[in-house]
Amino acid sequence: MLLIDGVKYQETPLKDEDELEQMVVEHAQDIFGENSLYFDKKYKLKSLAGVGSIPDGFAITFGSAQQWHIVEVELSSHDPYSHVTPQIDKFLNGINNQNTINGLINELYSIINNNVFYKQRLKDALGNREIHDYLSQLIHSSPIVTVIIEKETPVLIEALKRYPEKRIMEFKTFRRVGAEAVHAHVFVPLVFTSSSIPMIIPDNPPQIKKKFSFEDGTLARPVTLREVIEVGLLQDGQYLYFYDTKTFKDEKAQIVASQNKLKYEEDNNFYSPSALAAKLVVKHGFTQKSNPSEVSVAGPKYWVTEDGKFLSELQDQIRLQRGDRK
Repeated sequence: MLLIDGVKYQETPLKDEDELEQMVVEHAQDIFGENSLYFDKKYKLKSLAGVGSIPDGFAITFGSAQQWHIVEVELSSHDPYSHVTPQIDKFLNGINNQNTINGLINELYSIINNNVFYKQRLKDALGNREIHDYLSQLIHSSPIVTVIIEKETPVLIEALKRYPEKRIMEFKTFRRVGAEAVHAHVFVPLVFTSSSIPMIIPDNPPQIKKKFSFEDGTLARPVTLREVIEVGLLQDGQYLYFYDTKTFKDEKAQIVASQNKLKYEEDNNFYSPSALAAKLVVKHGFTQKSNPSEVSVAGPKYWVTEDGKFLSELQDQIRLQRGDRK
């Protein structure tokens, strides 16, 4: 049982690995730290002998801690010796293949180059250094194999002992008693691996005002579309475009201030940014789920203006102005 401001949360088993993987994508920056980029890219790491396996994702961290991670999302019901370690062995054999490494560098560079948000963050961090050159040097270094699992087990720890560069992160999910659609996550961020204090992140809990973090211990109240319009960062009636690995110019939605929602061009219905993003994530096959209500996304990260500004970035500007973030 997890108790947050008097509200009870019960630990809940996940339905499948895909559900955990989607949560990792959604909270990647919380997991890997502020100076990180996560790539939900299915790229096969193939050895010189042609044997390979596909990780669940990749992450890079920049700034003072420059690393790259091969990410494997697992459930504790999978046997580590027969399921997890064989995949890791294939990953590590694959990165000994120069063609595989070069291909991965080019794939990640392409994603960054086509993502305005990722590109700008790296430019700010690297200064005059060329992004491709930085990626090349980073990916040619030894990776950290990062296993994210909903429950760490002794057999998993034992099985992974032989890998010197690895991280195991337990990512627990709790659902609110009486309102199961509301959930919270408990985990120790990888940027704080020396600490035993977990981070607790409630997802859109209507009656919870705080989260416990390593920064200021508070959870900023949501930034509405109306607020972004009121300060002049967006306009009522302006179009936003769906973004996932690229901008979909044919998937646009109009801001309707009176509804505080987006009006989807295709069906003229009103949606919150997250609800419409979930609908389009399903539509374009970015998840294996078929029901948008089962897809959890951070909606503002999926909407971009015509000139390339993400809704999430504009909301962060408001949080900075009102002192929620520093």
